[in-house]
Amino acid sequence: MLPFPTSLRVAASNVLGGCDYTSAIKEFLDHASRFGVAREILEDAPPHLPHPMHRAHLAAVAETLAELGGLSVPGWTEWPEFAGLDEPVPADPERRARLAPATPPAFARRGLYGPAMTALSRRMQATG
Repeated sequence: MLPFPTSLRVAASNVLGGCDYTSAIKEFLDHASRFGVAREILEDAPPHLPHPMHRAHLAAVAETLAELGGLSVPGWTEWPEFAGLDEPVPADPERRARLAPATPPAFARRGLYGPAMTALSRRMQATG
């Protein structure tokens, strides 16, 4: 059995251990929502996941959570392996334009468009 993802590093390790990426990140974000964002859950660089979109997403999640929690952004988020995508998602420019206003800056810089973490952001701002 894989450990509960109490940090982004553990969530990514669980993916390498066979857990679905979306499930691992959702469990981690649920934990962050319940217990708050602390430096310890973000500071350690996650292991190298094979999919570039997952690596970009991990960095965007860490950066967004750090900002929501009033913390400094972990340095690993700027490492080349966590860089933005060569091709943005979604690829359709019109769809991207519609999603851009709801896209957190850390996600948009990495080419990931959509209302990522909107609900979590609202919950954290309401309780923080």
